[in-house]
Amino acid sequence: MGIKVLVTGARGYIGSALTRRLDSLGVKWVPFQGNVCDPKVFESFEDCSSVVHLAGKLRVESNLEAQTGLMDTNIIGTYNAARFAAQGNRSFFYASSCHYDPTEPVPSDESVQITHSSPYSFSKFSGETLIEGWRRYFDLTGAVFRIFNVYGPGQNKGFVIPDLLAQVASGEVSVMNLDDERDFVFIDDVARLMATAVMTPHDDLVTVNVGSGQTQSIGQVLDQMFALTGRTLPVKDRGLRSAIPHSQADISFAKDFYQWTPRVSFDAGLASIVKHTFQQHPKEQNEHTSGFGKLLER
Repeated sequence: MGIKVLVTGARGYIGSALTRRLDSLGVKWVPFQGNVCDPKVFESFEDCSSVVHLAGKLRVESNLEAQTGLMDTNIIGTYNAARFAAQGNRSFFYASSCHYDPTEPVPSDESVQITHSSPYSFSKFSGETLIEGWRRYFDLTGAVFRIFNVYGPGQNKGFVIPDLLAQVASGEVSVMNLDDERDFVFIDDVARLMATAVMTPHDDLVTVNVGSGQTQSIGQVLDQMFALTGRTLPVKDRGLRSAIPHSQADISFAKDFYQWTPRVSFDAGLASIVKHTFQQHPKEQNEHTSGFGKLLER
């Protein structure tokens, strides 16, 4: 197809899913190797026709050194990747944040500006600003993906679904607020949209929400986990307000521009995670998870 994709962060959770998808479609790709903060490293990939920039730091310790390291990697790395793409007339695809202004109505469409309340969200806000400069003044084309709560089998702790499931397995569940709502999008659907975008010609840089368009409250997620594992536990609701109490994507643009719709329902996606988790850690299956045996037989 004349496409060779440079993927930064190819070994990450989203990057691994994307590269598997590209492999299945016969699309050539190469992993970025080196420090994204060093612009000279990108010169080794001159034969690539597009760049998917997924590399970045998500969560770090609260000390100054760690936080500034996050800012360096996420902002300087994004600048270097976008610069490399723009200078070589390459399409550019960037994994951004769905950190929309919580005072705005939901579902959120792409016309709503993302905001920031942490070094991480500020780094994504800054990244989008830098990319807009390359688009406006140097004709950068491609897409900015505003990814909502991605989930799926094999995801590390530090995210909503694996953290809640770990609590259920431990027998003690405590949450900030049971009424908080999130838009969960399955990892395979995310990879499919990204791969579609990579193979789609772009004459501009577009911003696209990557979500399911549906919401689940934390309470609803726990109820489904209890049903899947056969375990019912008391839940401590600390009643704390989160930075984003309600998050939901308007995915009209993705449907219209890329002819993409999510295929994996939340029920099916969560069942696949629970099944994967207990297959990997069978010792967590005990007398409190009697319902799980039936799940494994599906």
